[in-house]
Amino acid sequence: MTETSVTDPESSPALRFQSLTTLPSLGIIRVTGPEAGSFLTAQFTNDVGALPESRSQLGAWCNAQGRVLVVFRLLRHEASYVLVLPQETIGSTLERLKKFVLRARLTLEEASEEVRVLAAFSAQTLAGVAAHLPPIPEQEETVAHRAGVSVIRVPGALPRWLIIGANESLAGLGAKEPAADVSDTAWRLQDILAGIPMVGAATTGAFLPQMLNLDALGGVSFTKGCYPGQEVIARLQYRGQLKRRMYLALVEDAAALGAGDRVYSHAHLGSQPAGQIVAAAPRDSRRFALLAVVDSEAAHAGSIHLQHPDGPVLSFQPLPYPIDETGDLSFRVTTPQGQ
Repeated sequence: MTETSVTDPESSPALRFQSLTTLPSLGIIRVTGPEAGSFLTAQFTNDVGALPESRSQLGAWCNAQGRVLVVFRLLRHEASYVLVLPQETIGSTLERLKKFVLRARLTLEEASEEVRVLAAFSAQTLAGVAAHLPPIPEQEETVAHRAGVSVIRVPGALPRWLIIGANESLAGLGAKEPAADVSDTAWRLQDILAGIPMVGAATTGAFLPQMLNLDALGGVSFTKGCYPGQEVIARLQYRGQLKRRMYLALVEDAAALGAGDRVYSHAHLGSQPAGQIVAAAPRDSRRFALLAVVDSEAAHAGSIHLQHPDGPVLSFQPLPYPIDETGDLSFRVTTPQGQ
């Protein structure tokens, strides 16, 4: 495995944002009702019912084969649960979830038009609008709520926050709407450097939760009741037969790349793909940062190449949290590092 030290976060493109900025690629699903918690607990990998209002949590929804359909960030406030997830996945997620509601007393709805998702890439940015917000949480994955506005401290090498609230509640914050997808790309880069997976149209159904390190990120409960794919996921965890994990890497001299692209290893698998890119974003003018699910033996056996067997070589970086590459249950981390 080719590995170098983690690059300096102070060079991050995120630092160009001196004000709050919109994140058009993220949307909201809101679930409300007396049976919302029990319904979501029976569908998702995380223990929704145990989530306090003061915390946010990663989670996943899987198919019956245990493959991840979508990864989301979940928070709870009063009678509602809020899922923050890629906008491109909301339609299909809602359509499938509604099939399981039956007679449950709850409402499932997209709230992206009435609820905004903003990003702050520094404490200084938040200081200028603090009067309009709840107390700013400092610990990773903690949440503060006030007057319909929620602020989440999201893990990352740089301090960063998500601000979620109704349009009218956030109207006075002066959030910028950058051209193209500049803010989305900067946020995605910080997610990548933090080792936080994202699943969109190109990779839905491609990975098991443990392949995406969701067990190490507190996004999988192995003690709660059944949910779609639970038997497959639990069997993998208890038998310790995990062969692929998600790794963080940098790559130079790469053409356009994105989620779903393949990676290869001459030393281990020859011309067969050794893995698949989960997410990628420009790190600077000459390098991309990426997360890739890679065969663990191949990752340690020699160079991993991007897109074809003779493509650019990945330079692996340490993840900001520990992982066990065998799937050994005794290694499981139940909460993200830094909490």
